[in-house]
Amino acid sequence: MGDACEESRDALIQLAVDLARLGVPVFILQEGHDPRVERIFQEIAQITKGAHLRFNTGAAAQLAELLRAIALFAVAGSTALENHSGAAQLLLGQMRR
Repeated sequence: MGDACEESRDALIQLAVDLARLGVPVFILQEGHDPRVERIFQEIAQITKGAHLRFNTGAAAQLAELLRAIALFAVAGSTALENHSGAAQLLLGQMRR
């Protein structure tokens, strides 16, 4: 979760590749609209078959819904997301890209 990315893109992409080999999806929640950061976060999510989702500053309910969807996936897998709406469907859509 973040609004910035100070780390080297290349180093992060290599870590994402390593996680993908282990079958670990990365879920990134981005606050703000920095296009450079967004591209890096999207690439990491795509490589790992995870998700990149943005949330609005001050939108506690939106953030809580996104975190619940991620927790549901962690506990029950992607099939469980199919039976829910809102953030669960958003997360599932991102993961299927």
